[in-house]
Amino acid sequence: MTGQGGGRGRPAPVQLPLAVPPDSPAPPSELVYGMGRVDASGRVGDRDVMRALGRRPADMLTVTAARGVVLARLDPAGLVPVGGSPHLTIAIALRRRCGLEPGSQVLLVGHPDAQMLAACSLAVVDRLVICQMAARTSGA
Repeated sequence: MTGQGGGRGRPAPVQLPLAVPPDSPAPPSELVYGMGRVDASGRVGDRDVMRALGRRPADMLTVTAARGVVLARLDPAGLVPVGGSPHLTIAIALRRRCGLEPGSQVLLVGHPDAQMLAACSLAVVDRLVICQMAARTSGA
């Protein structure tokens, strides 16, 4: 493309549009991210994520799981104690439901305002990214 006024017979530079990131469901400052690896007893954690949630050892959690995501929320009537370490212990039944084995990596997403923690299997993250990429390449 040739523009006007480039000087010395050169075309004027063409300004390209800037890439626009997709809409985000929550501003980045509301969520805290980390990576963790499930150990043999089901513990998984990231110090920064757990610190951002500000939980105390006496706090209780309700922990549920579905479709590859374990959710832990602060709940005075919960059955799972936070304990003294910066980890979430995922019961074996929930690990099996989500396909989490010892050594599995998970994306940990903390939402301090909602007092929730999500541990997402990388299979879930893969599906999300692949869907988004397919949507962008198909013109959606």
